[in-house]
Amino acid sequence: MAATITPLPQLKLDTAGKDPIPKWVPPPETKEDLEWQDLRVLDLALLDGTPEQQKQVEQTCKDALTDEGFLLIINHGVDDETMQRVFDLANWICNGDAMTDEDKKEYEWDRENGDWMGYKPPRGWGEKGREDYDHIEAYNFYGACWEKNRLPPRIRPYADEILAYADVSPRPTAHIEA
Repeated sequence: MAATITPLPQLKLDTAGKDPIPKWVPPPETKEDLEWQDLRVLDLALLDGTPEQQKQVEQTCKDALTDEGFLLIINHGVDDETMQRVFDLANWICNGDAMTDEDKKEYEWDRENGDWMGYKPPRGWGEKGREDYDHIEAYNFYGACWEKNRLPPRIRPYADEILAYADVSPRPTAHIEA
């Protein structure tokens, strides 16, 4: 079955009246001689192409997610300014002062009860009941975050931006059957 094309609406995040947050600066490219894992490239511009090109997008997506679990998406329709803002927000939330230690405790996910919403401390992706330190610190946003206002106070003014990006970002790939 060919992919169904869903146009990506133009996304502009509203920063008016909000406190500035630090800009995320990408780290420099490593100078180490490493054996890199090649990533498959998913070119969403091909969804506007021929049925064969659309089928190629489907197959690339399926192969990447089945074989590597990762892929690089290009021509996704989100402009550089918006992506920079999303990276700024993500970095500020995970590495900046968006959350106090008290916030992290109050808004921590409840993994034992299957609630993945909220702050994920740098431990816990191991087997249930184990507290393995995994160095992965994150904040998981789910529908209930917005419905129950389960966001730390400093993050709340930026909720509209996070929600707008979360709402639009899966649309280009939502109808690719893999």
